[in-house]
Amino acid sequence: MLVYQPQVDIQTGKVFGIEALSRWNYPELGQVPLTDFIATAERIGMIKPLSEWVLDTACRQALAWKQQGHSSLQMSVNISPKHFLDKDIVSLVKRIIEETGIEPEELSLEVTESVLQTNPENLAIFHDLKKLGIQLAIDDFGTGYSSLASLKHLEVDYFKIDKYFIDDMLIDNKGASSGQFYDRNGTQTGIQNYC
Repeated sequence: MLVYQPQVDIQTGKVFGIEALSRWNYPELGQVPLTDFIATAERIGMIKPLSEWVLDTACRQALAWKQQGHSSLQMSVNISPKHFLDKDIVSLVKRIIEETGIEPEELSLEVTESVLQTNPENLAIFHDLKKLGIQLAIDDFGTGYSSLASLKHLEVDYFKIDKYFIDDMLIDNKGASSGQFYDRNGTQTGIQNYC
């Protein structure tokens, strides 16, 4: 099943997007932890059909909400790094955009840093996805080993900093003393707005 998590602008309180999150309720076990069932789906070769179902279902739900008057909501969907082992991801996303009728700019795909670290050819796939008009995001940023220098070559619209990276920012002097923070509009903001 899918559940939908609102993405809220912390300055205005307005919901600007929705993230589709897959969940598995197993009859005997109850809700299976996300990390367990995604790892199992990857191991047994079911991650691509699962991701395709999630993408299609989320886009159709976004369109339904838009038709009900909830405009300007961007739908974010996580894509497994396994999709980048072949180039079908671009044709899959293009087909789902066409079949569901979602506007490309209303769709955001989130991938983990590992996609950048495994194969330099993934940059070409990023470029082809951007040409479709969608947004791209790096999820769980700060948990991998990507260098900041490598990030400037990506056509990424935003980063989602991992919770672990900022959990103790206000009580750990080493974390709190680093640099400045900016909101999604490029305006400098305080650390407290991100914790």
